[in-house]
Amino acid sequence: MSRMSRVLMASTAIAFVAGSVLPAVAQDPSAAPGVVKSGDKMTLRLYGQVARGFGVISDGETSTFKQFDNGNTSTRMGIDGRGKITKDVRLRTRLEYEIENGSANQLDGQGKDGGGLDVRHLDAIFSHKRFGSVWIGRGNTATNGTSEKNLLPGGGSGREGGSTHDVIKDAVVLGKDSGTAEPAQVDTLGKFFDNFDGLSRRQRIRYDTPTIAGFKLGASAIDQQSWDVAAHFKGALAGVKISRPASVSRMPRATLAATMATASRTSTSSTARSRS
Repeated sequence: MSRMSRVLMASTAIAFVAGSVLPAVAQDPSAAPGVVKSGDKMTLRLYGQVARGFGVISDGETSTFKQFDNGNTSTRMGIDGRGKITKDVRLRTRLEYEIENGSANQLDGQGKDGGGLDVRHLDAIFSHKRFGSVWIGRGNTATNGTSEKNLLPGGGSGREGGSTHDVIKDAVVLGKDSGTAEPAQVDTLGKFFDNFDGLSRRQRIRYDTPTIAGFKLGASAIDQQSWDVAAHFKGALAGVKISRPASVSRMPRATLAATMATASRTSTSSTARSRS
């Protein structure tokens, strides 16, 4: 076995053991310290996490042992490559999968061997010092994460926005009555959106400006005639840290209906998670 093969195997083991013992909050595993490096200009990093739960379930008559996916994140594995094309242009490639095998809120049928393997990121990112970054492939849209900012020490679960929309999901959506043209209830907000954190991860082309005086803008052109725009500010005022995003997104009605139908089917077998 070659030295590089031994290094890759050892690095992969370290990454996944670390993921299994750390708290399974909604962190980005690709942000962990690098474990594999090749040369001065190119870097290859293997990363991942194992997020499982264990428990004893009892209904008062019988008890049984169950294991399941952590309800706040998922088991993931990925490869992150970074390097320089020219002095001012850098390239990043990212391939990340997640594996789901039984969710924490659905106890029936736990312990089965089956599980889904989904692509989270399949990206090529070109960055220039003065002109910003272009993202091509499947990955974060410009609005993803805009409702999940947290400046508390140690961070948080990542669920400050996103899927925790119970407070406003029952808000009434008004339209015009076709007969009287008077305002009339169409439905509730939860009928149209199951997440208030932008458009998540999708097939898209995205552009981010450089950060200027703490401000940065981003926009995505997304498959199926969707788009989004986000603005970010990060800085300090009189010793107070400030991080404030704002965003707007558009998705055609037919695409939204198809997305909601898919989300409804998925929610019967897995927990809604906020995943950065």
